[in-house]
Parts: sequence; structure tokens; C-alpha cells
Amino acid sequence: MILRRRVPLVLVGLAMLTAAGCSDSSPTLSPTSSPLTAPPGSAGTTVSGVVNGGTSGVSATVPTVTGGMTVTVVGTNIIATTDGAGRFALTGVPAGDIQLHFSAAGIGATLVIAGVGEQEQIQIDVTVSGANATLNAQHRTTPDQHVELQGLASSVSGTCPNLTFMVNGAAVVTNGSTRFEDGPCSAVQNLKRVEVKGTRQANGSVLANEVEVKGHEQEVELEGVVSGLGGACPNLTFMVNGAAVVTNGSTRFEDGPCSAVQNRKSVEVEGTRQANGSVLAKTVEIED
Repeated sequence: MILRRRVPLVLVGLAMLTAAGCSDSSPTLSPTSSPLTAPPGSAGTTVSGVVNGGTSGVSATVPTVTGGMTVTVVGTNIIATTDGAGRFALTGVPAGDIQLHFSAAGIGATLVIAGVGEQEQIQIDVTVSGANATLNAQHRTTPDQHVELQGLASSVSGTCPNLTFMVNGAAVVTNGSTRFEDGPCSAVQNLKRVEVKGTRQANGSVLANEVEVKGHEQEVELEGVVSGLGGACPNLTFMVNGAAVVTNGSTRFEDGPCSAVQNRKSVEVEGTRQANGSVLAKTVEIED
């Protein structure tokens, strides 16, 4: 399965800014609460996080955690094993582009993390299925406390330009100096996807220098063999390498009609991730 998605960058939020309002099911990484987060002063960069298994169907929204898996930095002797909650921590990770290899019974997947910096603290949320690893969320903090976040806004309050909101557990504050791109300040709404660049404050919140408002849809590409086919054309449901796919009257079928989608057929799917975790297909290409 090939998933190309924008990466959510996650921070721990403030208890004092606990939200009343809309919440989302995006992964939340809490660097202060996980016992497997690498300790301060560890040599080099630290990479920690949680590994999940694939979702089980169209209605699945939360993947299962994966314990007892080996996580290795390819080309080094840096290795860790996930605990019962799927958490791991790697210390002394070299700078540059790295590859993480996840291995267990029936699993041998590799994930690339680009542009790792010296002394950077990185937390990730990963879903693995067979030979595929998908990065669901990421939190990266540099030594100078520069922070980048990406995810769905929730618990939005305040009046423009002075807003407070949450992004995957991170408390964000804007003010008159914050730049808003691809939309005005008023476009920051609950369940809107945003990208935030800012600086960690003493109270743990992120003061946003820039907020980019993005569309809600998350683009996904899949390639693999069809299984679990159900429904009737054009309204099909099926699985591709553990990912649930849904088609409808707007889906384009290439190199064959809708009826050519059959179990054990190889397909390429382009679509958007839905709130329930499934992929609504824009195009389905049937391969020989």
C-alpha cells in the first residue's frame, strides 16, 4: 500500500486550555506522558512514538496497537522493541535522511524520515501492514524550540486575530503578528486542516508565526490487490493492503469498467481519506 499524505506534526497541549468543543480522531502524541520518550541529554537525535496495526474495515477508525515489534535505524546498530502499547524510543539517531525498518511476524516495512536535524526531538505515529508503513502523525522540535504542526483544528475560540485552538493535542495561540495563508483568520474553524509554524512558549503552548489553512480532504494513493469486495457498481467497498476503499457514481474507472474490479485483481487507487478512515476513490485503475 502506498499512502501519500501530509504529515501531522504533534505537540502536547495545555491542561489549562482544555477544550470545550469539537474533537477529532487524529493521532495525538504526548511527549511528556510517554515512558518511552527518550530522556533529555540523550546523544544525537531521538526518535520515539507508537506503532499501530492496520484497520480492519470500512467502519474502522482506530487501528490496533502493535507490541513486540523490532524497530531499527537502517545502516546502524540502533534498535528498539515496541512495548505492549506499541511504543518505542531510539536514541543517538544520526542526522540526515533516515530509514526506519519495522519487523515482526508477517511484517517487514520501511519508513523514510527526511531531514533529521542534530539534537532534534521527533515523535511519530505509524501504521504498519505487511510491507507498508504509513506515517500518521509527527511532532518535531528543534533545540531552539521551533515547532511545526499539521492536523485538524479543534476547540477554536477567541476573536480574530487572537485565537486559541488545538491541533492534535497541541495548544496554539495566534495574535496580531500571525500570518494567515490560503485563507483569512476567520477560515480557522473546527475540523479545518491547518499547518502551523511557531515557537514553544514557557507554558507549553505554541505561539504561531504562520497558520496555513488547508482543505479538509487528505489525498491518498494506494496500489495493491483487491480483497473483501462488496456492494454493486458503482457503489463498491473493498480492501487494498489493509486500507478500506469506497467508490461511488463520481469514481472514474480506468483500463476497465467498474465490474472489472474483482477480488485478487491488482488496482491503483487515488482518493481522499474520510473521517471514518476509509478512502473515497476518485479514480480506480485496473491493472492486468
